Amino acid sequence: MGEDIIIKSEEEEKLRQTLSEGKDAFSVRLTRFLELPDLSRAPGSPLQEVVKRASGVESLKGFDVIKIPEIVPTEILFDLFNITLTMVMSYAHTILSFGITT
Repeated sequence: MGEDIIIKSEEEEKLRQTLSEGKDAFSVRLTRFLELPDLSRAPGSPLQEVVKRASGVESLKGFDVIKIPEIVPTEILFDLFNITLTMVMSYAHTILSFGITT
């Protein structure tokens, strides 16, 4: 069975503290957004059920569960998930070009 790994970020804690102290609309809105539950971990959530069932598949049983910070600098995020900025920009361009809404 895999491990449950939690990655803490002092930078995230500082940013959350700064946001929670802010009284402007952006800070209040972002603070509310960050306080929403993680649906992949919230009991009773359909997404949590999918994660639980996928974790039970024989070929995935030894995988580690990693909880990363909610606020991650883009250079780390792109490197962490092996996503290049070119891929992201290409996707954004496609959405804008065809007027696709998500």
